[in-house]
Amino acid sequence: MSKSNDIYILCLESSTSICSVALCKNGETIATKDALEGQKHSKWMTVFIQDLLAEANLKIDQLHAVAVSQGPGSYTGLRVGYSIAKGICYRLSIPMIEVATLEALGSSFIPDQDTSHVVISTIDARRMEVYWRVIDEKGQCLRETEAHIYSETSFDAFAEYDKIYVIGDGAEKTNGITLDPYISDKVYIKNHLTFATNLSKIAFYKYNNEVFVDVAYSTPYYLKSPNITTPKKKI
Repeated sequence: MSKSNDIYILCLESSTSICSVALCKNGETIATKDALEGQKHSKWMTVFIQDLLAEANLKIDQLHAVAVSQGPGSYTGLRVGYSIAKGICYRLSIPMIEVATLEALGSSFIPDQDTSHVVISTIDARRMEVYWRVIDEKGQCLRETEAHIYSETSFDAFAEYDKIYVIGDGAEKTNGITLDPYISDKVYIKNHLTFATNLSKIAFYKYNNEVFVDVAYSTPYYLKSPNITTPKKKI
């Protein structure tokens, strides 16, 4: 492990179709690699880790911790992220940090203007369903992470706010619903997705406060069971 005062944390994001890895120094991202083509976590994540360490001229045993996106999200993707994080932490005897995916996403979004608003962080689920978490302009959580099916009244509870920002890969689904005109004028869909760099500040805070998880027993936050179908028998 590095003897300097700098803290290096490897951040892994695999909760959506995006495969993303970031190397962070004292809570700031110094290098990152992302694959956007979808569900390539097992192919690219270890390669990205090696590339980032080489880019930063660091050896893997100079890492102080590994932070992993906790979910909810892709069942397979989360398993890959956790498996890699656990492997590194076991090998190096360093702490593992979990960061709630939607908390990291929402806290990393900075609106263009400082007005009364809510930020709705989303992850795409099935059909018109998303996982979402809602915070206000002060960062106060209004809705903890939960499954939600979009409807005409999805945003009515936030009508008192000047703006309703919807971010994440479930944001575009709002185009498929008909909202009250008063509400629709407040809704802004922003292309702000889940990347490993979003984990950096929360991971650094947790490291400094020793908020670690048990490497052996930690599991992703799936929220819902995977959508597994049983193949029909051939007659």
